[in-house]
Amino acid sequence: MLQFQCQCRYVFSLEESMAGSMVQCPRCRRLCDVPQLGEIANIEDDGTLRMKDDAPPTSEAGRAQELARSFSRDRADETGQEIDLRLSEEEISLAGTTAEPGGDDESYRRIAPTYDPETGDLVRPIEVQREADLARPVIPMAKPALAYEVGVAHLSETRNPLFLELLMPHNAFVIFCAFLVLIIAQVSVLLLLPLVLAGFSPLILPLPVITVLIAHFGNVIDDIGMQDRDELPRILRDVSLSDDFFGPLRKMIFCLGVCFGPALFSLNTFDFKRPNDLMLLGMFYAAGAVLLPALLITVLLSQDVGNFRPDRILAVAMKCGWQYLPVAAAWAAGIALFTWSLYGPAILPENVLLTYPWLRAVFNHWLMLYPAAILSLYLLHYAGWRTGLLYRKHRADFPWVGQRYERVGPRFPKQRAVQKARPAAEMDEMRRADQKRRTENNASLDQVADDRSTWG
Repeated sequence: MLQFQCQCRYVFSLEESMAGSMVQCPRCRRLCDVPQLGEIANIEDDGTLRMKDDAPPTSEAGRAQELARSFSRDRADETGQEIDLRLSEEEISLAGTTAEPGGDDESYRRIAPTYDPETGDLVRPIEVQREADLARPVIPMAKPALAYEVGVAHLSETRNPLFLELLMPHNAFVIFCAFLVLIIAQVSVLLLLPLVLAGFSPLILPLPVITVLIAHFGNVIDDIGMQDRDELPRILRDVSLSDDFFGPLRKMIFCLGVCFGPALFSLNTFDFKRPNDLMLLGMFYAAGAVLLPALLITVLLSQDVGNFRPDRILAVAMKCGWQYLPVAAAWAAGIALFTWSLYGPAILPENVLLTYPWLRAVFNHWLMLYPAAILSLYLLHYAGWRTGLLYRKHRADFPWVGQRYERVGPRFPKQRAVQKARPAAEMDEMRRADQKRRTENNASLDQVADDRSTWG
């Protein structure tokens, strides 16, 4: 019997016929070399060989041939056999674990090494790092200079609020250009003063210049709403007379006339000696301001005259929800301030100015007119931008004609239902006619067959 110890101090008792082979320790699962018969006396208690100090040096006689075989360029040796450079059993047996001797069988079983069943290589565990421990790299992303180039439908929460967005350089420059147009309109009244002395109303003279601003506000709604852009367009946009001036000007004048026509008529008709006159003027102006955003969205952006029905215009306002009211208030304040900054005290009736003479000095002072002009232009651009955003957000909910295709119902089932509803007598007559037609066809075919047989 061969008796020797494993490194875990497990004692093997094997037959002598197993000398020189390999066994697996049932305790630590380590592959152990069974010593030769002559090596039993040199085995230490821990399973290792005892080295003698006076042992002669080992011979390296066959080392050169072994190295030549391993590092040769040939794939076959001198006998014609393919050179196998895989690890031998002796080299595999050198693989070990970090287990220390001692401990129970269960502790050794938990740390037992695992070997590949085909190659015999030691399978070492791979440490897998958790995803939470990995440092995720931050990829820098460039911010778009123009929001509409990336298809931004709404102002995102990461961008500035709209009242700050209007103060950005590009938008502020557009508002400044609109202010210059307003100054030119005021100067035109002074240049055309002889026409005023000839009897022309000073309220009509600046209108040709103001039409540029009116068309510009229509372009603002179209750019923000229909074109999905997030910046103010230039004055006269692309300088196209049909698309950038006369088209939006015609639609804007129609909307302003419908909404504020009653208020303008009452301003020129009432003498304002009664308190109810001023109340009616305020009611007409407020009603027009509430109606204006829905009418602008319908006229400028719906592209269909069938949507001008009053119920559809009111439905547009209802679909916008509570966000509709601040837009209407911005339009009302902006138009009132713009009219004041353009005409000054001339917008008030003469009897009002006679009753309150201090209004003439206040309404005509430049410290009041120019701040009112800048604030009015800011509010009007804000209202136009918000009107376009309302269209973007709720356009799918508007009850417009041509907005979407909806099938009324299946076509052919209705025809089948009509056929089923026919009277029974009519159906019987149709069957008899069909049977008669089939009989005549069969008779004609039989006649043709007889003629062929006769001539054949």
